[in-house]
Amino acid sequence: MCILYLGDDYLKRIILFTAMLITAVFGIVRAQADRPELASAEIYVVDSELMRLIPVTEQLIKGDGEFMAQQAVRRLIRGYDSNRKIRRLIPERGDCISLKLNDRIACINLKTKYLKDELTSRDLEKLFVYQVVNTVTAVPGIDAVKFTLDGCQTKKLAGYLDMRDVFVPDYLI
Repeated sequence: MCILYLGDDYLKRIILFTAMLITAVFGIVRAQADRPELASAEIYVVDSELMRLIPVTEQLIKGDGEFMAQQAVRRLIRGYDSNRKIRRLIPERGDCISLKLNDRIACINLKTKYLKDELTSRDLEKLFVYQVVNTVTAVPGIDAVKFTLDGCQTKKLAGYLDMRDVFVPDYLI
């Protein structure tokens, strides 16, 4: 009878390799389990010629409607400055827009001190408002948007649109 003996060193290497392989597989499985589930959403940005809104698909972490809408608004605030085909209307300030959800209507509060210098025409005001409305209503569970200015319901933002209205998306802008 012939027995092949490979030595203790070879056996230790096989055990070490097997342990490393098991550890790696376990780490990959655990990393996949910790990763949040994502959902696609449209973020509407203004083209560089200030003529229309362009949808950009982004990945948002799945959650309730308010959580996902807040993420979408943060994406608008962060902007797409590296893309020359896109123009920023929303200042890059985290506190210029806040959002709460109430019965499928997103209540958006705008701080006018950050926005009044940006919205100098009817077209810019309309692009700004519908940029926010179309983006927020792209989130499941939100049908319309109601705006307040500095915490109060006010008739005008830049003097062109009646901000007391409830806005629904307009994808033709």
